[in-house]
Amino acid sequence: MNGGSVTRRALLRSFALALGSVSMGAIVTACQSSPGERTVEVTKIVQQQVPVTQVVEKTIVVTATPAPAQSGPVTIEFMYSGAADTTSPDGKWISQRVAGFEKANPSITVKRTDLPWNTQSEVLITRLVAGQPPDLAILHSSFSAEIGAGMHGLAVMDDLDGWKTYSQIFVPARLQTVEVSGKHYGVPWYGLVFGFAYQKATLEEAKQSPPKTWTDLVAVAKATTVPGKRYGWGAAMGQAIDSAYRVYPFVLVNGGRFMNEDLSKFTFNDPANVEALQLFIDMKKNGSTVPGMDTWDAGKEGDAFRSGIAVMGLAANWPGRLQKPELLAQWQLLPLPQPEKPTGSASPATLSDDVMLTITAQSKNKAPAFQLIQFLMNEQTSIERAITPGLLFPPVVQSAFKDPRWQQVWGHDAMEYELEHSVPWPYSTVIGEAQSIYALAVSKAFVGQMSAQQALDEGVAKAQQLFKK
Repeated sequence: MNGGSVTRRALLRSFALALGSVSMGAIVTACQSSPGERTVEVTKIVQQQVPVTQVVEKTIVVTATPAPAQSGPVTIEFMYSGAADTTSPDGKWISQRVAGFEKANPSITVKRTDLPWNTQSEVLITRLVAGQPPDLAILHSSFSAEIGAGMHGLAVMDDLDGWKTYSQIFVPARLQTVEVSGKHYGVPWYGLVFGFAYQKATLEEAKQSPPKTWTDLVAVAKATTVPGKRYGWGAAMGQAIDSAYRVYPFVLVNGGRFMNEDLSKFTFNDPANVEALQLFIDMKKNGSTVPGMDTWDAGKEGDAFRSGIAVMGLAANWPGRLQKPELLAQWQLLPLPQPEKPTGSASPATLSDDVMLTITAQSKNKAPAFQLIQFLMNEQTSIERAITPGLLFPPVVQSAFKDPRWQQVWGHDAMEYELEHSVPWPYSTVIGEAQSIYALAVSKAFVGQMSAQQALDEGVAKAQQLFKK
């Protein structure tokens, strides 16, 4: 980052120190500031100070100060990526639901604020440190650990009136994605699962069957490649976080994991991890990958899928990625190809990238914010989002999977399988920074700067240092 900017680690430390200065039941105002500086007021009940670098399993969950009863008109701030865009399918859907909520609750106004997707945690942490929190936000569920349990920046949903009954509608596995140490820091919004997709007509033309194993995948990628016209495999392999999300699902299916079970050590340089990364490198070496993938982000990857230059690929939310129903019909979604014999000792799985609706711990409008959450996510809206073109995400409520409309959704059987065999990124308080380190290591290996083993060894050494900061 530039010299004048504040690092993510500094923000985490500042917020943790602010919370640590608040005694049990007390409301503390920061010391008198010098001219030009902001006085920050933090309201918090603290049971025990927890270092932000401590592993999740050892974090003590802290209950935030209950929101005071509201009387008269209330404005709640809702932060999410695309808040200013009411033209996209997702933006339009949320805008309509918010308008419906305001009509049903005339004393509540919803202020929508954009939250950049790639820097969502940094933006939210900055707001929390400044004492200017939004009331609710849409975030990756993994921040239940970092911002919720680690920083005590998110409200504990279990403390809200009606939570116990409301929470019973959710698929247990999805509800677990917002849980740390027995407490819930949000509500499942959707869960992306990473499957495998291929162009049906191209495989038929090349007389190839859909690959079921890694050996099959390499062979089919080569057989369907016509240099200059189409290539067997397409994936975002640039230095941004997208490359981490392309390789890690293959690590999981190979029985590998990013960290050990107690989240005290990074393990993404073990044989299972190295083999998964090497699979991508091997396809590049035999000419089966789309040229220029080492500069791609998710947007360029989507362009390749829509143009047809990539025959096979790995990504979540394929309907949204392809954008047009007529293109979607040309593709088939399947579970990930499997290694002939998994190397790792963990149960083979795929990656789920879960997203949640969450309320900030500092919010003074928790009750109306929770009202809005229940209006946005319930049994009706979950199936609505699961069957609507442009929204299509696997449902997060139990009743949706029994709905006949879901059974007609493209790729529903593969998505259901992957949901049953998926795990999220480790819920460590340092996961965000570790993912960036991992993505850079993946990129270095893919472009040939280092071998897979060398790049991942270097990455693990850097990631391990995060615990010492």
